[in-house]
Amino acid sequence: MVQIEIIKTTNLTKSYNGVLALKNLNLTVNKHSIFGFLGPNGAGKSTTIKLLMGLIQPTAGSGKIFGYDIKDESMKIRARIGYLQQEPSFYDHLTAREVLEFTARFFFSAPKKGLNKRVSEVLELVSLLDKSDRPIKGYSTGEKRRLGIAQATINYPDLLILDEPAASLDPIGRQDVLKIMSKLRDYTTIFYSTHILEFQRNSSLVIGVPIALYVFQQILFNFTNSFVDIVPWGLTNPLSDGTPSIVISLILGIQPFSLLPIIITSFYVIFFLILTMKNIQKQDI
Repeated sequence: MVQIEIIKTTNLTKSYNGVLALKNLNLTVNKHSIFGFLGPNGAGKSTTIKLLMGLIQPTAGSGKIFGYDIKDESMKIRARIGYLQQEPSFYDHLTAREVLEFTARFFFSAPKKGLNKRVSEVLELVSLLDKSDRPIKGYSTGEKRRLGIAQATINYPDLLILDEPAASLDPIGRQDVLKIMSKLRDYTTIFYSTHILEFQRNSSLVIGVPIALYVFQQILFNFTNSFVDIVPWGLTNPLSDGTPSIVISLILGIQPFSLLPIIITSFYVIFFLILTMKNIQKQDI
């Protein structure tokens, strides 16, 4: 199966006044995949999204979406994407239907009947059709997040970019978002960022070995209270049955080879602890 590349970055780098926010990001996102961009807060996930959307310019490197350059052809890219920011905000006195009708007018010149049909479709997609005529001020955080996804998909985007869609949501709310993403997979490509490891683990995502490195880094941070330089690292893992792959890319603070001394040291520490626990158990007996 020939994979169509939707997003392709090469050594994408961004710094602010000499402070490195993103370093040498290389990733590929194929058509109809759900691409999870996993990393701790402050690792450069939102910076990456801003670069992809052309909201900021890279310091070095390059990137393409739909074959268009993110620096020089960002307007062509934006016409074909949907975007959900981390904390979507709405006018509380409006209803969900009114918000979506207003948004749809930017993309469609169809008769009102056709516009209403599309609005009802996305409301049903995010399970808000029965609440569509209620003021948004009465919505929960999860319902507002789902409304944001509906707003981002109103224009039939070829690429849907979600910035921390699981943030501030309870486990049920996260599962709701995952279900919506699964439904959208047949129609669009999804690129989303998250720092919540549980959000990845509870989904049907294809997860590779680097997940363990991210967990290990979190453990190191808890013990050392320090974080090393941010270095992105990508992983591609297609499904065995040939269906479009769901991919995890992790932003890590360390390169794989620089992990070697830490892993070796940790192995001896763990081995020592196991021996110690066995000796304690023998003494108790």
